[in-house]
Amino acid sequence: EDQQQELSARLEQQVRLLDTTLATSSDYFLLLDQQGRLLYSSPLALEALGLSMDQASGKTWRKLELPAEAGEKLDELIVNVLETSKKATTDLHYLSKKGTKHFNLSISPFLDTRGQVLQLICQDQLQECF
Repeated sequence: EDQQQELSARLEQQVRLLDTTLATSSDYFLLLDQQGRLLYSSPLALEALGLSMDQASGKTWRKLELPAEAGEKLDELIVNVLETSKKATTDLHYLSKKGTKHFNLSISPFLDTRGQVLQLICQDQLQECF
């Protein structure tokens, strides 16, 4: 039982370390499942989307009512990564309440031990255009 408690404490510490690292990064990070549903988002990415994690968790871009042009490009990228198991990148632009958003979005596969895509890791540096 002591060993299980120690492993649990170490895992919790690693999760906090990862969360803190992503929260302090100037990059945006999203973790999506294979259907494009949001599993995790860095606080900065949520702020840019104007959403809380409770509002966004488990939802696709369609459910979040994000612009179709950007969402359809995201879907294309997801399909590409699922088919190739390789990183893919695209530029996304859309108009928000705060001006035009430009994303240089990269999606990388998170693979299981057999090389199958489990989840998708999205990373971006947002640039505001006025």
